[in-house]
Amino acid sequence: MNPPSTAPPGPDDPAPIATAEQFAGALLRVRDRDGISHKELDILRAFYHAPDHALTALKLAQAANLASWQEANLRFGTLARSIGEVLHFTPSTRPEGTLRWWQSLAHGAADYEDETGHFPWTLRPELVRALQTMKWV
Repeated sequence: MNPPSTAPPGPDDPAPIATAEQFAGALLRVRDRDGISHKELDILRAFYHAPDHALTALKLAQAANLASWQEANLRFGTLARSIGEVLHFTPSTRPEGTLRWWQSLAHGAADYEDETGHFPWTLRPELVRALQTMKWV
């Protein structure tokens, strides 16, 4: 099997960036190198248990018992960057030039907003399988 492409996908591109095995390895490496906090595990579990594994930042904050959607955004982005760097994945850039690190863990239509004014992230299926295999969820 050829490894998935590491070319930056668009924000709504669900194409795999890694296999389930590569995600599992990256999660373990980040855990061993930097640690994965209880809140970060709560974030992964909230996504896993959400319908279609999809949440907005606001709904993630509520599901993972975080103080705000801003905290959810920050924590999800930080974890995603750590995993993305281990996977040697470079996400797409925003118009102002910053990287969309959340793409390391999810895909989502950045131009779609739900009733809260936030757009949903959908956890990558390969990450879902990794979390199941590792029994983290």
